[in-house]
Amino acid sequence: MKYKIRIILIFACIAQIILLTQAIVKGKPWLTGDSPVYINLAHSMINGIGYGKMCQAGFVIEPTRLPGYPGFIGLLFAVFGDNNLWIILAQSVLYLAAVYFTYKIAIKTFGKGTAIVFLSFSSIYPFIPYAVAQISPEIPSLFFITAGLYFLSNPKILNLILSAISLSVAAYIRPNLILLGFFISFFCLIFSKENRKNYLVIPVIVFILFLPWAIRNYYTFGKFTPTAVVSGVGVSFFVSSWEGLISPKTITEFNDKGTFNDEARSSGFASQLEGITNKVRECCPDDNDAVATSVANCDSLAKVTVIENEMFRLGIENIKAHPMEYLWNCFKNMFRMWFTYYGFADYPIYIKFPMILLGVLSLLLGICGIIFTITGNQLNLGNPLLISLLVTIFYFPATLSLLNTQARYTIPARLLLLLFASFAIIRFEEIVFGGSKTKFE
Repeated sequence: MKYKIRIILIFACIAQIILLTQAIVKGKPWLTGDSPVYINLAHSMINGIGYGKMCQAGFVIEPTRLPGYPGFIGLLFAVFGDNNLWIILAQSVLYLAAVYFTYKIAIKTFGKGTAIVFLSFSSIYPFIPYAVAQISPEIPSLFFITAGLYFLSNPKILNLILSAISLSVAAYIRPNLILLGFFISFFCLIFSKENRKNYLVIPVIVFILFLPWAIRNYYTFGKFTPTAVVSGVGVSFFVSSWEGLISPKTITEFNDKGTFNDEARSSGFASQLEGITNKVRECCPDDNDAVATSVANCDSLAKVTVIENEMFRLGIENIKAHPMEYLWNCFKNMFRMWFTYYGFADYPIYIKFPMILLGVLSLLLGICGIIFTITGNQLNLGNPLLISLLVTIFYFPATLSLLNTQARYTIPARLLLLLFASFAIIRFEEIVFGGSKTKFE
């Protein structure tokens, strides 16, 4: 039996590498719309000219992105040279390390059987390897979240400090994760049976690590905030308020081409954006008055602030006028963010359709695994690692479903989804073929 398990593990590892290699080759030159911005920010950091971008009007201090991912790129460029391939190779290593951490978490929490199924499942799941082959912050964030959870498997003070540091680094890469450590600490304080006060270390460390950035924002922009001065939440909120009212094609057409179709004009979408353009002209006559449903790269702070505030205000008005449509869109967001990924949009239907089915199956099995975990008699509510896994998997839909959400935002939690899906497979196998329930260790 041990020999067969080793064979399975070897084949799963080989499949992981093959899938990853195929994604890297297929994904070249590995760029997304935001990739040049991150690379330019990395260059500004390693060249010592400050954290910002060179634009037509000169050097612009960056108000919309935290330095985690540009710092990661800058470090690679400084050590290995200015070549995008180093970014992809480093992300490949981080991804494989995250798979290993999750495998060890599976053994610790659900048992060896679930761990083997997880390793096999992840070796055929293409969405994360595709993200590896993109210069985008999801994979480093995945690694640091997984590392943070791995340290919680042995919750001594030192491990809790390391966990808090890992979660903080993840939040410097993806700012929407800044509250994750606080929620993990809160629920561990409630449910953990031993050394509850130790979990206060996590929010304290997160606070300490983000305090310098908050001070920097105050002295640079006059705003004391630990995240981005202009977060883009208002823009995302505005788009989300329209997603239940008009077709995605209408929103995409405006964002890609800057044009309005008949639906945009008849629905009021166009008039709201034209109103924002007028506000920009009033406040910032020297700026380009173009408005997009995404955070622009070289606009002045005054302009992006006006767009952010106006879109947030209009988003509230839209939701008040159409609350049920917005709530229905949020409900759909909670599920579709887990199984769609833009990387396969251009694939032929005979490839895309099986990928969608695999994504949906992973989601359904993941939901079943979460239900089995929560309702099973074997659940140990005092297990801080298990608590943290559940908090993390719920954190993403809870914080992202209210906004315009791209499915890549959940990449940092997809390994956890596969972990719960693997547990569901084990439980279904036990239900169908009999046997004792998997015991939590």
